[in-house]
Amino acid sequence: MVSKAHEMGLDENLGVTRYSIAFYRNDRVEMTRQLASAAGNPEPKDLLLALDADTAAYAGQLGRARVLSQRAAASAERNLKNETSASTTLSSALREALFGNFKKSMEQVSIAKSHSSGRDVAYGIALAVTYSDDVNQARRLIEDFATRFPDDTVVRCNYLPTLNARLALLQDNPLHAIESLPLPKLANSVSPFTATTTG
Repeated sequence: MVSKAHEMGLDENLGVTRYSIAFYRNDRVEMTRQLASAAGNPEPKDLLLALDADTAAYAGQLGRARVLSQRAAASAERNLKNETSASTTLSSALREALFGNFKKSMEQVSIAKSHSSGRDVAYGIALAVTYSDDVNQARRLIEDFATRFPDDTVVRCNYLPTLNARLALLQDNPLHAIESLPLPKLANSVSPFTATTTG
């Protein structure tokens, strides 16, 4: 299906999808082909380099992942995509924190802060810090984030519950972490299967 769409010219950025499918199939040849095909097109190139960084980290090649993330962020910055550059840098920061490299993670957070202050970047910064074991800084960032975006639905329903759950885990409170995550609610209280008609 992806091949047909590409042949028909429906999407010039199918390389990202093809790369992802190749990753799940463990097809390094196809991943390499998609990276090469994006060489002249900056938008998919940035994302493909970031995906390749994640692939390298997945394979335990953290040094290679760092280099690829830096290339992806630099490419996005050259194309005046500061938000993309910051997001790529934050992915690297989160990866470093997950590998226990807290100092390197905080260096990446500082770089991302200098590129953007948007909602998604602010979330990424707070998330990376919650994995860095700095409870006080994490708490401050989460409080600031909640204050900056008080009416944002994505923040209230997704980002803040995730951050608060992660903070609770950082404080060795798994019960509070679970309680921080809202249960899905039905759109209305009456189920269409129990409703009856009168008349």
